Amino acid sequence: MSSGTTRNIAKNSDITRPDVYRVLVDLEKLRLIEKTISTPTEYKAVPIEIALDILLGRKQQENKQPSNKANPESKKQLKTI
Repeated sequence: MSSGTTRNIAKNSDITRPDVYRVLVDLEKLRLIEKTISTPTEYKAVPIEIALDILLGRKQQENKQPSNKANPESKKQLKTI
């Protein structure tokens, strides 16, 4: 499917329309889909190369940020030292 309305996406994916709306909002925030200005509104996936660049960039940013999550076992070991 190159583009589709919420109704078409719900029908073809066998997912309820409210769930499709929620997922589309998340995908749009991630810039993985584009919303077309039409009535009814249609959604189109960005090309796979762009989607991969976006997702890999996000993962690289996550990996650069230090994690404050410590393993519970590590915390126990630190307390005993």
